[in-house]
Amino acid sequence: RETQMETLKYALRPAVRGSRPLNVIARGPPGTGKTTATQILFDELTAQTDVQAVRVNCQVESTRYAVFSRLFEDIFEYEPPSSGISFKKLFSQITDRLVERDQVLVVALDDVNYLFYENEASDTLYSLLRAHEAHSGARIGVICVSSDLDLDVIDALDTRVQSVFRPEEVYFPNYDESEIVE
Repeated sequence: RETQMETLKYALRPAVRGSRPLNVIARGPPGTGKTTATQILFDELTAQTDVQAVRVNCQVESTRYAVFSRLFEDIFEYEPPSSGISFKKLFSQITDRLVERDQVLVVALDDVNYLFYENEASDTLYSLLRAHEAHSGARIGVICVSSDLDLDVIDALDTRVQSVFRPEEVYFPNYDESEIVE
């Protein structure tokens, strides 16, 4: 997976320098290393920099509110209140903290296809990708991980999201015989 790892590293390089990273779609059949590659890079990133890297399992967190609750939990190191807090307030607290700490946030939406199944993908991505407009200084990059090969992530998004989501595409093919042996 060296080629895929290099493309992912290239996309994340701006985050290390304090800028918004490039967005990525990592696609491929199940079991081809997408989640593992992302997790390895996130571990390296958080160990060597102050970039905040959060992996969200969209099979479990399949709404915009659930995704942002998960981000809140990672950033603040405690869960947000389970009720009584609006999305707007949750979003504002996250972006305030990122700006306050001068931190870049990289979000991996693992199994992003589940956000599409719940019709939550466009709103979730819109909020993440437009955060810098809503809160000056917020720097967020997104990695969408999908194993649903029938889903064209870009085509399935609203046009308002398509206009800002110009991702690098990284394809993870099935392992061939020599890779399996290795």
